[in-house]
Amino acid sequence: MVVKKAGKIFLGAKVLPNKDRFVFREKVNETIIKRCRIALGALLILQIINLITDFGSPIYSEQISSYYHLGIIFIVSVSTIFFLLFSVKPIYSSFNTAARTFLIRLLTGLIIVSSLPFIYSEASELGSVSTYAVTVLLVNVLPIMSLTETLCTTVPLFATTLLIVSHFDITAASYKLLFVITVFSVIVSQIQFSYVFNVFCERRKLSQANSVLGALAETDPLTGLLNRRGLEIGIDALAARSRRCDDTIAAIMVDIDMFKLYNDTFLHHAGDECLRKVASALKSCSQRSTDIVARYGGEEFVIVVQNTNEIELPAFALKLKKAVEELKIPFAPNRGMPYVTVSVGAALTRINEKDPFRRKDAESTIVLADQQLYLAKKSGRNCIFFADDSY
Repeated sequence: MVVKKAGKIFLGAKVLPNKDRFVFREKVNETIIKRCRIALGALLILQIINLITDFGSPIYSEQISSYYHLGIIFIVSVSTIFFLLFSVKPIYSSFNTAARTFLIRLLTGLIIVSSLPFIYSEASELGSVSTYAVTVLLVNVLPIMSLTETLCTTVPLFATTLLIVSHFDITAASYKLLFVITVFSVIVSQIQFSYVFNVFCERRKLSQANSVLGALAETDPLTGLLNRRGLEIGIDALAARSRRCDDTIAAIMVDIDMFKLYNDTFLHHAGDECLRKVASALKSCSQRSTDIVARYGGEEFVIVVQNTNEIELPAFALKLKKAVEELKIPFAPNRGMPYVTVSVGAALTRINEKDPFRRKDAESTIVLADQQLYLAKKSGRNCIFFADDSY
């Protein structure tokens, strides 16, 4: 089990689909940047203090101290720039995921470069590699990186440090520490990445499961259209988009004519199949992603559309009616109904800019459409009513 998980971790970028890979990188970047704000702030304060105190009492010889102070100035400059980039909201929010990834990698590279004067100073004067130990832990633990990314960061730093310290009198214990701390930092980095990766995968699975359950709760199981709950949620989303004074909301109620007789004649299995076919025909007529098509109850359907007018709405209602007729579902020729037909009622509401559109406005429009549907059924069915006129 551990080996399997480890394989997923190290090959995580290949395991995740493109969409999830992008989301994972985005989440990781958010976490890294939060850490960087804290780390850079603390580092900035610490190095400013070092800059003030060390000029008065240098711990290295005069030549080495110049490299040391140059390193501090470089770190302060880099820390200030990146602290502002990651902390000032107008600047930070303007970067996309790719730009944030680049900045994080650039910061990691600059941390490595800025550590080299300190590693050189410490190795030449004190014979120590403690600065390297701090640096390699910092660049491997502060970011969240896969094994490939970790090695691309660690190997150049390790090789450069080894090249530097080999010119000075470094004890065997320091060389041992150099190797041990390098391996340790890589292991810690991968434990961290493993944890973050697994948590992300589990949360994505949970989110996907919740999305499926949510979709099922909002969907009519027979027709695949939205149910009453899904209709309400769709109307809320539509209301949030409808804020301009020239927006309109239209509701179209569709009722299958004499459906009880159809069920009694052909039985419920055929009735269910009829409902599915009519639902599919109505859905196929709704081209815009903002259109809401729902089963309102029994043999009634409702379509809610945005931004239509008094001319387009009757034409759309007629399109719906013809789509059902073209199915040519056999019915009762002896009653003058060779095929299944529908009655349609439509209503239109214009949005008032001073009084924002709300769910109750859509519900009122559906009530008006239902009243028009009543007129259509009263007039003999198989027709359309809009604004008390028959079509």
